[in-house]
Amino acid sequence: MPQKKSFSELGITDTESKVLESLVMDGPATGSKIAGRLGLHKSVTYFVLEQLTQKGLASFVVINKKRQYRPIDSETLITKLQERKKEFLQNFENTVASIQTVKQKRKSPSFNIFEGWEGMKTALHDIHKTLKAKEDYFVFAVDVPEKIFPRFRRFIRKFHQKRSEKGINCQLLVSTRRRSTIGKDRKKDPHTQVRFVSSEQVMPMAVNVYANKVLLAVWTDPPLAITIENESIANSFKALFQLMWKSGKR
Repeated sequence: MPQKKSFSELGITDTESKVLESLVMDGPATGSKIAGRLGLHKSVTYFVLEQLTQKGLASFVVINKKRQYRPIDSETLITKLQERKKEFLQNFENTVASIQTVKQKRKSPSFNIFEGWEGMKTALHDIHKTLKAKEDYFVFAVDVPEKIFPRFRRFIRKFHQKRSEKGINCQLLVSTRRRSTIGKDRKKDPHTQVRFVSSEQVMPMAVNVYANKVLLAVWTDPPLAITIENESIANSFKALFQLMWKSGKR
């Protein structure tokens, strides 16, 4: 026996679905008989039968001055169900597409945290993985503490060597205090532009901006990296970088 709402997919009410189901499963009947089958009030039953008739889902013949109601033939009913299914699937696909569009527009920032030197290596590797040759990568300068500076210099040299080999463009702001070290190192790298800013303009952490991502590198011991994936945030940092770049010295 079908569920009580088996015909509701036709876009009809629950009560209309029950009455239509009774006509299909139990056969033609008068309004009074259907009311008795379903335990409905007669006036409600006749109203529903009239609605089904107007919607083309039922018909009636007059026998002995009484209306006997019957459903439309099974083939027509199946065709109507198939049409409703097709319409539903189309609406479903359109609705899902709309939701996905809104989701993309309102996408919340995605955060990841990496700890230690290996964690920092993993975070920076995403730059190599995300960007292609000739795409741009921006770095706000940071004045790395003396305690870890030698290790940092070796570590970051390897990163930039691989970045240069891949042909990724880099614009780098360096503290004037690091002109003879980091500045000198990066000026040797292909696909790299370097400008210098005063220590007052140095960020409290190295901000790496690429594609729709921002990588915040905190050069403590051990180092800490925080990546943020959000186009609006990345674009805001890119705009700030361009302002600082204009005031930087070659």
